[in-house]
Amino acid sequence: QYLYDGFQFRFLNYVTPGGLYDLWHLDYVWLDDQEGPGSTFDDVAFTQAPPSLLTNYTSMPWRHFEDFVDQEFSTGPLASHFYNHFEETVTISQSAILLRELISGASIPGSDNVVDGPDANIPSKTPVKREKSLSAGTQLGYKTALSTNFPGAEKVDLEIEYRLTVTSQQA
Repeated sequence: QYLYDGFQFRFLNYVTPGGLYDLWHLDYVWLDDQEGPGSTFDDVAFTQAPPSLLTNYTSMPWRHFEDFVDQEFSTGPLASHFYNHFEETVTISQSAILLRELISGASIPGSDNVVDGPDANIPSKTPVKREKSLSAGTQLGYKTALSTNFPGAEKVDLEIEYRLTVTSQQA
């Protein structure tokens, strides 16, 4: 009765006055007239926000960063936290860490995987942490672009995007 063109719904959440204890994140909405209350959508999900690409901060003004790219761009491992909702171990078949500048829409050259090799296997029903350092080539590409692509810019708005694909979700 609800599957028709123009159907809309909205989610509301109510929080306690005491703080940020009632927050939740909605990943998917799956509507199908053949599904029941027991239907679920298995997934591998990030359980924490990706780490900052900055050494000491989560954000900083461009005028402070642009002359200190080498010192402020993190070269340490980037931690990713996952939870596998499938009943079996799954492998992340494709993944990418991408950097983009949002004001100009420019993609920063360089890309790396979120996980490689055995780290791409995520066990069932267990929170896991994986660490990966950006390759030297990706680091160099990012640092070079950040040092040279935005001369005289008053503001640069960078976004890091983590992508992953689990083979069983490609269908």
